[in-house]
Amino acid sequence: MTTAATGVLTMSGLVGVFCSNEGAAVGMINAILGGGRVPDGVQIVGFDAGTAQKDAVRAGYFMGAITQDPVQIGYQAVSLAVRAIRGENVSDIDTGARWWDASNMDDPEIAILLYD
Repeated sequence: MTTAATGVLTMSGLVGVFCSNEGAAVGMINAILGGGRVPDGVQIVGFDAGTAQKDAVRAGYFMGAITQDPVQIGYQAVSLAVRAIRGENVSDIDTGARWWDASNMDDPEIAILLYD
């Protein structure tokens, strides 16, 4: 991931990077910390959370990320399983996701979703 991220940072015309999971985000962070330069005006965002991403957001080289709500994921999974066992109809459900960045990552309702 770090090698791929290093290559991405050198692409011409780059305006933004979306790191689709924590592994991709950590690869991008490692590329940046290893000497890769974020071109002026390029925004980097991610998905998930974790120490490396939180530190990158605080340092200002990641704009922010989207995190899932693990409590709702567990609650809705059990709820749907019970409904399925009872023979009730079940379908896909949105378990929630939240945008976080330096401006809100310490808010209690966001901070609880940002794992380390």
